[in-house]
Amino acid sequence: MNSNITVGTVDATRRVVTPSHSEAANDIRAVERRRTFVLGVVIGVSTFLSFLPALQLGFVEWDDFANFVTNFQYRGLTLEHLHWMLTSVRGGHWIPATWVTFGLDHAVWGMDPFGYHLTNVLLHSMNAIVFFVLARSLLRLAVPNIAATALQ
Repeated sequence: MNSNITVGTVDATRRVVTPSHSEAANDIRAVERRRTFVLGVVIGVSTFLSFLPALQLGFVEWDDFANFVTNFQYRGLTLEHLHWMLTSVRGGHWIPATWVTFGLDHAVWGMDPFGYHLTNVLLHSMNAIVFFVLARSLLRLAVPNIAATALQ
């Protein structure tokens, strides 16, 4: 029994062929991309599951009644509604993207709180993934040899 272990492939002349430096680097990058993808999915799913109980709730008495129940200005996507969404200040805040999102929620879900909460939970999950990828990228730039340093 031969106990010699070789790394690489064997070509037709029985010489051991080792991968080139660029192939090895590509393999490492592929593994890192897969790892980032898997961790991103885990973070997104765990965030979604953390906020999942919110889907069972109705409108909250904090500011939902002022923003949704008694406010008719955001309920639609006409030019008049969009003008209000893009120019109004309500409660001291100018939040046009939020109002457009609420207008889309109303167009799809009407006044069902489930839809508003679902949009919120999905946005939280996506933002958690974006934060993870951005933080991972910035940390790699700040500490480029962290993997090598950790192994020493």
